[in-house]
Amino acid sequence: MRTQTIAATLLLGIAGALLSPADAAHAQAAAKYTVAVEPDYIEVEPGAEIPFKAILLRKGERKYSSSDWEWYAKDGGRFKRGQKTKIAQNVFIAPNKPGTYHIEVTTDRAARLGQKATVEIVVKAKEPELHCARVAIEPSAHSVYAGESVTFVAKAWDQKGDDYRGASWEWGGDGGSWSANVYTAGDAPGKYQIWVKDTVSGQSAKAWVTVQARASLHAIALAPQNPEVKCGQSIQFQAAGFDQWKKPYANVKWEWGSDAGGTITAGGLYTAGDKPGRYKVTLFDTSSNKATFTWVTVKPAGAAYVKIGPRVARCPTNGRVQLSIEFFDEQCEPLASSEVTWSIEGGAIDANGWWTPKGCYAGKTYKVWVVDDHTGARDEMFIYVYKR
Repeated sequence: MRTQTIAATLLLGIAGALLSPADAAHAQAAAKYTVAVEPDYIEVEPGAEIPFKAILLRKGERKYSSSDWEWYAKDGGRFKRGQKTKIAQNVFIAPNKPGTYHIEVTTDRAARLGQKATVEIVVKAKEPELHCARVAIEPSAHSVYAGESVTFVAKAWDQKGDDYRGASWEWGGDGGSWSANVYTAGDAPGKYQIWVKDTVSGQSAKAWVTVQARASLHAIALAPQNPEVKCGQSIQFQAAGFDQWKKPYANVKWEWGSDAGGTITAGGLYTAGDKPGRYKVTLFDTSSNKATFTWVTVKPAGAAYVKIGPRVARCPTNGRVQLSIEFFDEQCEPLASSEVTWSIEGGAIDANGWWTPKGCYAGKTYKVWVVDDHTGARDEMFIYVYKR
């Protein structure tokens, strides 16, 4: 650094020797002063007004000149009126056309010293103001049950396709009510259109809401229908619920009931009493207050028909005959045994159904018959006794 200072001094001395005394004094004064501008570089939009400030520096020290500054627009643009000012600043109006421009400043004194400063100004095209250019609703379609709520979201994009967050939303639509962007479905099922609008740009979007009726118990199936049972017998009832769309509906609380002719459990098992008749069985859903019923015909216990076998028999005076009984219902379907009473015109019969001709005469025919103790069903057969 010292070497550079010495070299500069020598060069200044040589220059002074070559110049006249007046020119040498001027050169020495010029070396003491420089001109600077604040700012010295700036980027602006077209038509912007930029205040500049000129500064005279003496040996690197900041010193505002008391002289008038001269400002020049080199490539375009202009300065406001009053281009000369004692306070050493001026206002430049940038051109409307984007590009790079320069201004220059100097003073009388600075000119005498040969000092001036140049500033570069870059005029950039003005960015267009962003606005809402497109709107959408999410979800674009939704299904809810009557009384349910759903939150919709509105999205907006600017003209560049980027997210736009300056929208002011207004919501509306049919079939329900609104609280900001929360939609609550009404009671009337149907398909309704909703919309959202940016109140500033007027951009809007639409979506659809389908309001569904809540499933409810619509029909009750009860099986079997109108069954017949005998006194003391049991039968299992089955129940099922269906909604308005004929789909199984399980949200039920069954309650069974019956007349005095029998009893029924919470699970639907009906047991007939000992009194024949026609009795009602009811099924009630306590959740919906819907009910259904059927009839139960209680018949006397026992068989509708009895049949003795064999129909005719021959028995020697020292022999015996094995009798049997078959039981049938009204459809002549076999039944289990029932309680019966035997009757005979002669002979004897034991608990196992063996008939013996005790006290009977050879050559004579005897009648045997049986009666169901519950139903009165009756059958008879004949035995011919012969002497062996």
